[in-house]
Amino acid sequence: MTVPEKGRRLFEQAMRSFTGEGGKQDYATAAKLFEEAAKNGVVGSSKYNLGVMHKDGLGMPQDLSKAATLFYEAAMKGHPEAQYNLGILYYEGRGVDQDLEQSCRWFKEAADRGDLEAMHNLTLSYLEGTGVPADAVQAAAWARKAAEQGLAGAQSNLGTFYLEGIGVPKDIKQAVHWLQKAADQGHQDAIDNLGRAMTLMQAGGSA
Repeated sequence: MTVPEKGRRLFEQAMRSFTGEGGKQDYATAAKLFEEAAKNGVVGSSKYNLGVMHKDGLGMPQDLSKAATLFYEAAMKGHPEAQYNLGILYYEGRGVDQDLEQSCRWFKEAADRGDLEAMHNLTLSYLEGTGVPADAVQAAAWARKAAEQGLAGAQSNLGTFYLEGIGVPKDIKQAVHWLQKAADQGHQDAIDNLGRAMTLMQAGGSA
């Protein structure tokens, strides 16, 4: 769907006020412009940014209930960051009643649209059976999707899964491969597990 030119201009002005790019940061002006942009066709991104402002109390009193409503409205427009943030609020019970199934629902929506943090959270949800039935294979699959796109936490998890045989066949070479990638990004758990994986590989791969 083509975004109306007026809505696009309003959203760009709102972002400049929100970030302070090219001038003074002005949250009050940003909020008004986001609201106008939403009325003029830029709904998802405008509602998402308004949600962030209400969640973090930027230029207005913090209001998690209002943030949840705005994230929901943006999420229904397919905005992945809004879907992820709504999942977090449901997980933590902030601004909404805690609902782990709804949390996972929105993480899944965001992950399907490429949000790496949502993929990471789905990994943990499937691993622990939080909001979804425990499923190590699904946990490993979501870890792989995020790991292949460079998320250090996912690379660490995938490497550990290969090291322990969780959701994937035990494979020390694959464990070292993914743990090394995460360790190169400074991920401490990966650094800790990499030494053990290297020792196992040098010993012939037996646990």
